[in-house]
Amino acid sequence: MKTKFFLKLITLFGLLSIFGCSTETQIDLGEEKENYLLSISAPIKSWDEAIPLGNGMTGALVWGGRGKLILSLDRGDLWDNRKVPEFSGPEYSVEMIKQSLADKNYNKIQEILDHPYSNHAYPTKLPGARLEVSLKDTRLAHFLLDKRDGSAQVITREGKPIKVITCQELPAYIVKLDNETNIAKVNLFIPGQKRAGKASQAYATFDQLNYETASTFSEGKDSWFVQKTLDKISYSVRYRVFETDSQRFLAVAITTSALGEDPSAEAKRVLDKIEASNISDFEQESITWWSKFNGNSSVSIPNKEIQQHYDLVKYYYGAASRTGAPPMPLQGVWTADTNGLPPWKGDFHFDLNVQMNYWACYQAGLEDSAQSLTDYLWNLRDKHKAFARDFYKLENGLVIPSVMTLDGTEMGGWPQYSFSITNTAWTAYHFYLEWVYNNDSKFLAEKAYPYCKDVGEGIAEFLEEDTNGNLILPFSSSPEIYDNSPKSWLTPNSNYDLACMQALFKALSEMATAQGKANEAEKWQSLHDRLGSPHIDTDGTLMFSSDVPYYESHRHLSNVMAIYPFELLDPKGSDRETIVKSLDLIKEKGSKYWTGYSFSWASCLEAYAGRPEEALNYLEIFVEAFISKNGFHVNGDQTGKGYSGFTYRPFTLEGNFAAMQAVHMMLLTTYGETIQIFPAISNSWKDVAFENLRTKGGHIISAEIINGELVKFSLTAGKAGVVKIDKNLFSGKKFNKDPNELETYLEWSVNKGETITLSF
Repeated sequence: MKTKFFLKLITLFGLLSIFGCSTETQIDLGEEKENYLLSISAPIKSWDEAIPLGNGMTGALVWGGRGKLILSLDRGDLWDNRKVPEFSGPEYSVEMIKQSLADKNYNKIQEILDHPYSNHAYPTKLPGARLEVSLKDTRLAHFLLDKRDGSAQVITREGKPIKVITCQELPAYIVKLDNETNIAKVNLFIPGQKRAGKASQAYATFDQLNYETASTFSEGKDSWFVQKTLDKISYSVRYRVFETDSQRFLAVAITTSALGEDPSAEAKRVLDKIEASNISDFEQESITWWSKFNGNSSVSIPNKEIQQHYDLVKYYYGAASRTGAPPMPLQGVWTADTNGLPPWKGDFHFDLNVQMNYWACYQAGLEDSAQSLTDYLWNLRDKHKAFARDFYKLENGLVIPSVMTLDGTEMGGWPQYSFSITNTAWTAYHFYLEWVYNNDSKFLAEKAYPYCKDVGEGIAEFLEEDTNGNLILPFSSSPEIYDNSPKSWLTPNSNYDLACMQALFKALSEMATAQGKANEAEKWQSLHDRLGSPHIDTDGTLMFSSDVPYYESHRHLSNVMAIYPFELLDPKGSDRETIVKSLDLIKEKGSKYWTGYSFSWASCLEAYAGRPEEALNYLEIFVEAFISKNGFHVNGDQTGKGYSGFTYRPFTLEGNFAAMQAVHMMLLTTYGETIQIFPAISNSWKDVAFENLRTKGGHIISAEIINGELVKFSLTAGKAGVVKIDKNLFSGKKFNKDPNELETYLEWSVNKGETITLSF
């Protein structure tokens, strides 16, 4: 099949050459088209438009043009975790915040908690390296991302195929060429090293880390460098060119000393293994891995642009988040190749970014990706218990720094948010989500409940009682209203803080009940109730806090957290008016100060509210205006149409995953205990389907409508009990097992693993 494919391409480029046509718009992939997630014409001039590859731990961006192929390399564990010295002083504690707020001495809080973030280049995510391969008498014409094996395929004008293979079990990539394609030169660029051409904009320079200059080496077929950091690790990138009778290969490995090994020696072992192996084995290994991954679930929608983006973002999960590797920070395993340090230090932001990165994996059944986050947090719990004791002065509990390094060290930054205890509640909520979507009782008992319980106990201890007997925080905020000004310290509890805490306590009560722990369930429910109700303005809309209404366009929709992601308000019951009025006010105030993720989040909110046209509109704007050629969410409006006043293009991932989740919420959701099939699809979507999406309770559901008529439905129960499904699409339908029909829903009593299907 591959041989026939490239013969077609050779014929195509011959015709294009004869007729003088540009390949920019003329390329036709024919029957192979459905196998590619991306198809980008050369030249690709920027790393943030490149073909993204990855195996969870490592990442590569494939780009270039003319006769130059570029690989920008990265590792998820490549970090400088040094703690800034200011965070070891006697006033570094929550007591300083409380006293400074009482004294209205905001400058002191800034000096101790915020200034170190900007005054030091470290701690930071580190970039890897750039490999530039100059090819003789070869011109690159087109780049493809193949979903079948997670490889990059490069079409040349000469019809000579080039393939970049991702090794699934090794920290390496293989460039596969035919033996007639000659490599003229290979340049390996160390971060900070001067390069030819115009420099890319960086947020800080690599030199600011004050490392010794990297050592470079060349021996036999290998060239490499070793960069020592001032933290605990050194790292190496090493490449080798070798040949067989019919093929030429370039293999490159990126390794660290994180496991106590010499990184250059480890890289050599990796390259030795690759050269001694049959390269087709690595290709088959990739096919096997991605076949299993792609088979987890799928969606089919009539909007081609949103469909392409959904499939691509699902691929991002497989490439950038796997068990055994770190979870995704701001840029996943594709740190900015700007010859400097990444935006916002590429850190773990827990006031939205990391949480949003993992919104979509649960319904898609991507448990491997979900566990990347929960395993990571679980392994850091002792460190974060110490942080709760040392900074927050708590006897019990666990607190996560809201701006954090790979090893769990706090980084500082705007203190209202980087030291917000409620961000830990939102983060811990992902343990609940992993349990509620996979119904794993062992995970519940051994990890989900113990972790969330530690977080809940810490927050309960931190709360104070007001004169009315309500529980309030000593201080409050709402990301990131009023940015970093004194006004950003809001009257407790902000709606954001309230929603985060109530969601956690509600989840804890549910988890305790599931384990038969009635007394503990009652305790958590009592804490939930004593927090009070959300702050609602006189016009019926959700406020930022009791004295700050939603008064202007704002990127972080923090005032409506109770709507989504936490689903604390009922869109079909008594809360509907509050939900609708709040979303209408957000729309009225406009999107001038929104970034890309605001649009994909707004789509989720509207889908939850059952307003499909509004949900689709926001999602269409996101896909049109806020993604790069390769799908990366670039924060600012790239169209010039005025969707946002932000027109810059720093790449972060959270907007992508929120957009994927918006599709899920249009197709399948749960209100209370009732499953909704196609609850928020546009009237323009007549033919829609999904396979093996998950819902709460661990149920696996597939469904299809053709011309608006339900023609397929199946539900495999994730647990024994009663399953309720909204009647909307099921009028007059028959099933393999008769339901109990009530006024608004159908009901079955099922055993775990039992399947309910439409019967024709």
